[in-house]
Formats: sequence, C-alpha cells, structure tokens
Amino acid sequence: MSEEISYQAKDILMKRLNELYKSTSLKVYGLDLPAIKNVLPTNLPDIKINERRADNIFELVDDSILLTEYESDPRYIDLIKYADYAFKIAERYCTSKLPRVKLLVIYTGDVESAPSFLDLEDIYLNFRQVFLSKFDGQKMYEDVRTKIKNNDTLTSEDVMKLILSPLTKKNDKQKLVEDAIELAKEVKDEDTKNLMIAGIIAASYKFIDGDYLSKVERWIRMTGLERIFDDLYREEKRKILKEKEEEKIEALNELAQKKDMEKLGAVHETEIETQKKIARNMLKKNADDVFIMEITGLTKAQILNIKNENFIN
Repeated sequence: MSEEISYQAKDILMKRLNELYKSTSLKVYGLDLPAIKNVLPTNLPDIKINERRADNIFELVDDSILLTEYESDPRYIDLIKYADYAFKIAERYCTSKLPRVKLLVIYTGDVESAPSFLDLEDIYLNFRQVFLSKFDGQKMYEDVRTKIKNNDTLTSEDVMKLILSPLTKKNDKQKLVEDAIELAKEVKDEDTKNLMIAGIIAASYKFIDGDYLSKVERWIRMTGLERIFDDLYREEKRKILKEKEEEKIEALNELAQKKDMEKLGAVHETEIETQKKIARNMLKKNADDVFIMEITGLTKAQILNIKNENFIN
C-alpha cells in the first residue's frame, strides 16, 4: 500500500468502523448519550474545496444529531469550522421544527486540554469533549488480551478498545501499535481479526514506523486483508459518484421548479403536491432518493420533508 492509499484507508475505514459499531462506539468513550440510530451523510452543502468533510454525523435514538470530529491539535479555527458544520447540519435537517445538534470533539493522547466553547458574543456554542489522554490504554489492551487468550467472545466494544488503545498515549505509540496488531493476529474469527487490524492501521498510521509498516503490509497481502481496502475504495467511489449525480439532479430540479413557478404560479403548486404523492408511494416501496428525484422532479429537501412527515405528525 502506498502512502496515498494509507491516507485514503484511514478516512474510509474509520467511517466504516463507526457504521459497523454504531450501537457501541459512543460507550467506549465513556459518553452518556443516546445510542446511535443512523449514520448520516457527511457531505454538507457549500463546503469549500480545500476543506474535508465532517468526520462523522449520527442520528441518535432521541432524534437529535451528533457531529463527531477527531483532533490532535486544538485550535479555535477548527472550532469555528465545526460550528459552520453544525449550522449546515441544522440547515439540511430543518423542517417545521429546528433539529437538536450535539457537537463532540475527540482528542488523541497528545492533547490534555482544549477550549470547550466558542464565544462570539451573540453566538455561543458548547462542545462536548473526550480526551483519550485520560484513558488507560494499557488497561484497555490488557482487558482485550485476557479475553482473546481465554477464547472469550469479543464484543464490538472490545474491538473498539483495542483499535483506540494506541491513540491514548502521547509517547510509546509505536509499541502500543505493534502490541495491538500482534494481539489482533491471535483472534480466531477471521472477520473480527481483519477488521481489528485494518482499524488499528487506519487510526494509527501516522505513528507507525516505516519498517514495521512494511512488515504489516506484507502480512496484509499474504492474508488477503488487502481485499478489504479494495472493496472499501470501490464502495467509497460508488458513494461519491452517487452524490455527484444527486447534486446534478438537485440543481436541475431546483431550476425547473423556479421557472415553472414564474410561469404557472398556483398551477405549479398543484403539480408539486401531485409529485409529492407519487414520492410518498415510492418511499413506501423503499425507492432510492435519486430515482425519486429523477421521476418526480422534487428536490432532496422536499423528499426529506416527506420522510419527516410521520415524525412531525
């Protein structure tokens, strides 16, 4: 794997891990928050070209939205960026009532303190924080090691603990990474083993010594773990292409609706209601959003409002 692929793997795999373990990924951080119900898209409107997407956006079981960001260097400019993400989330999911948005920043072991709020006088935002430096990474490792040695069943929380353990330390990350990977190799269940190793590499690749990384990469190729990366790249590419197609249809539909409104007025509103009825029937049959947009001429926001009708009523 090249250095470029390692960067892609880190981004893709960390998101996939949160999708796979969405029901337990918050518990491992010691957070008293409702469980995750859905993983939401991280492509927000009007993000600048030179900005990356939000790390993770979750819908919780209490119907609030959780924005999660990972940081190793606390800066006010990043808090401002996350505030911007929060407002874009509120814009995207605003219906007849405002969404409730929670902001969470998870700091690696290099950080022991960071600002917990953003005070812009008339705008004040609080940030929930997790400092991995306060976690006992060695104990997390030993707890999982005991279960593996005893052939006990590993929970998803155990998997996340081993993956995160190297991030809890400011020093000795290399040794923790090596220990975690070598321990993961002892897991008998192939899927769990591969996922743990891929997750450790994705989360800690910046701290892995080049020689050791080459050794791990050779093992990855020998065991076929490389297929996981390939499959994830294909899946990510498919998602990106779908998002681009959705954006294109969205722009065309918005333009068409604007022109129809200018020409037809009230007649256009009647036509929109007819298309909404069609969209409701298509949603009941689990039709894809992009397909519904193509058939009905509705925008993504209009379809989202239809989806939220049952919740609002």
